[in-house]
Amino acid sequence: MYLLGFVLIFWYLEETVSQSNVYWSAIAGSQDGTRYSPLEDINLQNIKSLSLAWRYTMPADSIKSGQTSAVPIVVDDGNGGSVLVYSTPMNQVIGLNPTNGQLKWIWSEMKMPLINNRGLSHWINPALENGDMCKSTVYLGTGIEMKIVALDADTGKLCPQFGINGTIQVNDTAPLVAEEWYLKSPPVVVNGVIAASPAIRDNWRRNMTSGATWAFDAATGARLWKWSAIPTPDDTFAYSTWLNGTESSGGGNTWATMTGDEKTNSILLTVGSASPDFYGGERPGDNLYTGCIVNLDASTGKIKWHFQTVRHDIWDYDGGAQPAITNINGQRVVVFATKTAMLWILDIETGQPIYGYENRSVPETFLPGEWTSKTQPFPIPTDLILSSTQFTESDIWGRNETELGYCLNFYRNLTGHQEGRIYTPISLNGTVLNPGYGGGVNYDGCAVDPTQGVAVCSINHVIHFVKMYLPGTPFDSWCSVKKPQEFSPYTYCDTVFMNPSTGLLCVKPPWTTLMMINISNPKVMWSRPIGYIPGLNETWGVYYQRGGAIMTKSRLILITGTDDSNLWAIDLSNGDTVWKYQFPKQYLISPMTYRVDNRQYIVINGDAGTIYGFAIETPDNSIWWIGFTAVGAVLLVIVVTAVVIERRRHHLQYLEIK
Repeated sequence: MYLLGFVLIFWYLEETVSQSNVYWSAIAGSQDGTRYSPLEDINLQNIKSLSLAWRYTMPADSIKSGQTSAVPIVVDDGNGGSVLVYSTPMNQVIGLNPTNGQLKWIWSEMKMPLINNRGLSHWINPALENGDMCKSTVYLGTGIEMKIVALDADTGKLCPQFGINGTIQVNDTAPLVAEEWYLKSPPVVVNGVIAASPAIRDNWRRNMTSGATWAFDAATGARLWKWSAIPTPDDTFAYSTWLNGTESSGGGNTWATMTGDEKTNSILLTVGSASPDFYGGERPGDNLYTGCIVNLDASTGKIKWHFQTVRHDIWDYDGGAQPAITNINGQRVVVFATKTAMLWILDIETGQPIYGYENRSVPETFLPGEWTSKTQPFPIPTDLILSSTQFTESDIWGRNETELGYCLNFYRNLTGHQEGRIYTPISLNGTVLNPGYGGGVNYDGCAVDPTQGVAVCSINHVIHFVKMYLPGTPFDSWCSVKKPQEFSPYTYCDTVFMNPSTGLLCVKPPWTTLMMINISNPKVMWSRPIGYIPGLNETWGVYYQRGGAIMTKSRLILITGTDDSNLWAIDLSNGDTVWKYQFPKQYLISPMTYRVDNRQYIVINGDAGTIYGFAIETPDNSIWWIGFTAVGAVLLVIVVTAVVIERRRHHLQYLEIK
């Protein structure tokens, strides 16, 4: 009876604790990149009761310069508590109490402007005990300095056992040009190995610095391995896809967030285009491993598999989205969306599309000296292609005849030899780039619900005009982005296809859509515009959505990054808006959510210097908590009563014997 009582009480206490804290331990929720939370305390029924629970304003010197897309994370602090941590545009790390937003600590020993920093990564050291220094560690990539800093999550102090006083230098060679590399996305940690890969200021020269991924011991910072996306002759197969060799080529960087999988001991990364972005005549061939999603062994850096989504990329269609790992009908898969608005679903063991794909013929080049691949891969079924692959005059738009006339004339004067077909090579006459290199899906990625077998993706439908120029030829007046492409025979410029007098796109709206795709049996379930531009029709959407969506078990989609400055709450079932909250300005950062001390919060990091924490004023789960506490009280009464009865029985037995 005593044993039963203790078992019941232990079960009750264990359940109480296990129901309490649910963290958001990586910028996409977890290392698997799904942007999904199993929480349902905030749900479709009570979301309208969501209100601001706390806010924190950064110190003034944290927001003076730089840009951040840093999503906060909430983690176990390694000392019996929790902490919300995030990086600032000035290379600082701030730790807050996740229940009230109060400051716990600031680390600012390396304060300097960052370049579009995306956040931090985290690791629990299994070799240490709770309360030990750096049991729970957060890692910061320091931008152009190319360092990784390790901090104790509880105190914000440097981890002395990591590298030299908590810091390691990532690169073991210098870039060809100073400050050409920079750490943008957080490192990834898999089974005690931390890996980082820098972004590159691409498209300036033919021989840009080559991209690479470096790995280290997560506890000590000891250097373990290096992998380069630009192959050497030792890699016979990949090297053979560079018909002129790789000695004068560069680029191929991984600027997107990497994904870790401890079950397969894998690091999944996406590789950008070779340099320069828009001309490939001096690098003929398919150019492996650029344009690929790659699976590396976390312990050795050896490549397990690759899948090339763009062959011989000359459109800047590099993979910017983080891959996500999920289950479909019992099969573990990788879900990866691209700038071409194609959704790839790959077997995690083989890297092959589980629904197959087809090689389609694509337009060939007429640009002297250029080389193009005759085919490109397209996923099947076509529901996995989330935007139109053809743009024609019938897709041009204006609010009236005057605006439409301007857009038509602009198009007719500049259109090249193909009419907006995807993978049309760039010409000296001007070419329609459809989609533009800012979308379909950019770094925001897709949210994936592993319980429902669905993905939610934000698709940008912006069109660009692009054009090559011979050296010495003046750029057209419409040019807005100009790249020299040094050591190549052409310079380059582009512009978004819009009417400069109105600032409106010349493309039929909606310009950005949010889609829900059934990935278990591929089909687009619904599509809707997301966001609006103030003063315009709300069904037109926005030019670009930045930040991406997250999902919760309660079938809530949460998304920001639209011109209207709203945090949107959307019903997964049908795409309807159920709630929204307007911020003082537009934030280009994903929301995140967590539960600490039995209360769920939704948090958004405003890059203007304020972090907002939302919660339900009287959480629905308080009813559950009261009920669960009542159950505990009943259990305690039962145990006490049983103990009293047992002692009484023993006492009577004693009297009988006596």
